[in-house]
Amino acid sequence: MDSIRPTFELEWGRFNEFLKDEAVEKPDVVECEITYINHFEKGREWQEHADLGQMISCWSNDAEHNFLPPPKLGRLQLAFPISDDKGVLIVRLEPGVRNRDAKDILQLTVTAKGRPESSELPELMRWFDLAREWVVCGFTDLTTEQMHALWGRKQ
Repeated sequence: MDSIRPTFELEWGRFNEFLKDEAVEKPDVVECEITYINHFEKGREWQEHADLGQMISCWSNDAEHNFLPPPKLGRLQLAFPISDDKGVLIVRLEPGVRNRDAKDILQLTVTAKGRPESSELPELMRWFDLAREWVVCGFTDLTTEQMHALWGRKQ
């Protein structure tokens, strides 16, 4: 977000100036969204889908006490309310094959959606700041310490 924020602010201002010059009403923003996409590579973060518990903190691998064997395929979708009814954080984990190198991956998509208090730039940026915090902190909560160590996470 830090790298695209100045561009967004500039372009939002230019867009609103254009609308003003053309005597067109300003837009009413009904929803904003920030999405982060993370690829977990087979052979780096995981070997088998049964390894999900080593990556995702809310996934249990307690096969010792289960009837079912380890999974051959895993998907996960969760939704968390953002504080003060500001939106929702949606988390999806899905298997796939990355186009650029044909590697097997698990794609973790973390999306914050919600409606800002108004369509004015300061309110939009305030919502984006909150959404980014939820995406980053949500990702941290949902991934394990083992993964944080692998990635060299410092915070």
